[in-house]
Amino acid sequence: MAVCIKVTKVNNFSQNFNIDGSELPDRLQSLRKLRKWTQSDLAEKAGLSYRTIHDLELGKRKRVQEKTLLLICDALDLTLPELLILREDSQIATPKRRSPGKMLLVLVALLVVVAAVGGAQVWNYARSHSTWEIQDQQHLVVRDGLLHQKLWSLDGPHLQPAKIAPWSASILLVGHRGLSENGSRIYALNMADGDTLWSCQLDLDQMTRVLGKGALDHGNMGLSRTLHADLDGDGVPELLATFIHSNFYPSAILWIGQDGQVRGQYTNHGHLLNMVAEDFNHDGKDEVIVGGTTNVRAYNGASAVILDEDHFSGGSVDSIAHPESPESDGSLLRLVIPNLPSPAMKPFISQRIFVSSGQFSYDNPDTTRILLNISCDNLRIGILTVDPDGSLVDFHYTDTFMEHLGSYFPDGSEIYESGPGHAAWDREWLGRIRRYGALSLPEDNLETAKP
Repeated sequence: MAVCIKVTKVNNFSQNFNIDGSELPDRLQSLRKLRKWTQSDLAEKAGLSYRTIHDLELGKRKRVQEKTLLLICDALDLTLPELLILREDSQIATPKRRSPGKMLLVLVALLVVVAAVGGAQVWNYARSHSTWEIQDQQHLVVRDGLLHQKLWSLDGPHLQPAKIAPWSASILLVGHRGLSENGSRIYALNMADGDTLWSCQLDLDQMTRVLGKGALDHGNMGLSRTLHADLDGDGVPELLATFIHSNFYPSAILWIGQDGQVRGQYTNHGHLLNMVAEDFNHDGKDEVIVGGTTNVRAYNGASAVILDEDHFSGGSVDSIAHPESPESDGSLLRLVIPNLPSPAMKPFISQRIFVSSGQFSYDNPDTTRILLNISCDNLRIGILTVDPDGSLVDFHYTDTFMEHLGSYFPDGSEIYESGPGHAAWDREWLGRIRRYGALSLPEDNLETAKP
C-alpha cells in the first residue's frame, strides 16, 4: 500500500535560541519603552501575540525561534545582531517639545535678533541648523533650528535612518529599504528644501551573481551604516554605505562619490557590522576594514574584508554552495575565521562569532598590523592580530571570556583541561583561518566542508 507523506521545507538557517538567563528580556523591554510602545503595540507591529511579547520580557521563555526574533527585529527596525549584541544608538535628532510660555520667550528673543542682524541671516541660520526625525519608518520631517517649524517632509515606506553627508552639512542622506525598483537606495537631499540631489541603488543583479539564485528571497535590503573615506587620495571624502538584508544576511557595501556615482560594490554572504577607514600603508589613500560574520557553508563564523581603490568588486563567493559563480573575490584581502571548535560555542546564544571591530596598529614604526576584535553575543572573546597580508601573528583571549568559559564548564572537563588557551587547541582553530582576495595564495582557498 502506498503511503502518502508531507515534506515540509525549513529555512537552512532557522534555529532555536537559548535565551535562558540572557539579557534579552531587559533589552527588549528597554527598546520597546524607548519607542513609547506598549507590549500590545510591539506585538501588533511584529505580527505576534501579546502573550509572546509579555512572556519574552518577563523571561518566562527559555528558548525562542529565530523567525520570532526576526519579526521583532523588523518591527524595531533592527538587525538580529543589533537586537542581541549592539546597544541602542539613536541616529535621529528629535526636537524637544516647548511649552507655550517658552515659545513666547523664543519669539521675543527672535524679534530682538532680527532687529539686530536682519531677518535673512536669522533664516539662514535656522535652515542651516535643521533637525529631523523619521516617524514609523515612513515619514521624514525636517524642521528649522530655531522655532522647530516644519520646513519639508518626505513620505515613503521603510525609510532608513537619516545622516548628514560627510562632505556637506547641507545634505541629508536617507536610505530606503526594499527589493522593488525604488528599493535598496540611498538619497542625497537638500536640507533646505528636500530636493533630491542624487540617488543610487545597489546592483541586485551583481549580488545574485555572487551569491546565487534565491539568495535575496524572503526579505529586502536596507541601508545600515555609512562612513566617509578618501579611497582615491584626492583629498575629498567619498561615502561608504553598507546595506543589509532584513533576514540578517546577505549584505553589501557601496563606494559612492560626491556626485552619487557608484565607484565600487562588494557583496558579502554574511552580515557587515562595522567599518573603519585609514591610510595604513601611507600611500595617501585610505583602506577600509569591514568586520562582521560569514555565512559561507564551509564556515560559520567571522569575517573581515579589506578594500581599497583598486580592490572593490565581486564578493565572498561560496565555492561550495555556488561553484558556478561568474564573479570573483575582488577584495584586497578577506579573512574567514571559523567558529570556536565544539564544545566551546555551547555557552553562546547566537552560535556565530563575528568581528565586532577592526583597527590598524602602529606600535612599531616599521610594521603596520591589523587588530580584529572577535566576539559572540555581547562577549568579546579576544583580539586576533594579523599582518597586512593576512598572516597570523597571535591571538589573545580576554579574561572575561576565560572566566565565562570556566563558569560554564566544570573543573576537570576536557575543554577546561585542553581547550582555548592551550597550544594544540589554538593551533587547530586558528589553523583553519582562510585568506581570499588579491593577497591570498592558492592553498588559502581550500574548503574543508563537504557540500
